[in-house]
Amino acid sequence: MLPKIHRLTKEEDFKRVINKGRSFFIKEFGIKILPTGSAQPTRIGIIVPKKITRTIVRRNRVKRQVRNIFLGLIDNLASGFDLIFFARADFLKLEFVEMNQKISDVLKKMRLLKLL
Repeated sequence: MLPKIHRLTKEEDFKRVINKGRSFFIKEFGIKILPTGSAQPTRIGIIVPKKITRTIVRRNRVKRQVRNIFLGLIDNLASGFDLIFFARADFLKLEFVEMNQKISDVLKKMRLLKLL
């Protein structure tokens, strides 16, 4: 579970990031990011739409996997951003190790992750 200070929870925060944030999408997932202008820790929101899997069990499993990946990366994330992760249908086909690698690669390209 992500610590509360790292969670994006309010609907208005989600809408603000979706409307004003910059995007980076690949075949398996997308990330929207918006600088907060403060030194607050980066907050993360996760969206897994019904369109990619109808069962709540599968959607929650994907959310748990993504949260676990971000939990491992949280110490190396740059501060001062709100980030939303959007899963796509091809994301369900990936193994956990592949998910972790792809998310890390995208965050490095966006210069949000310190090089390990």
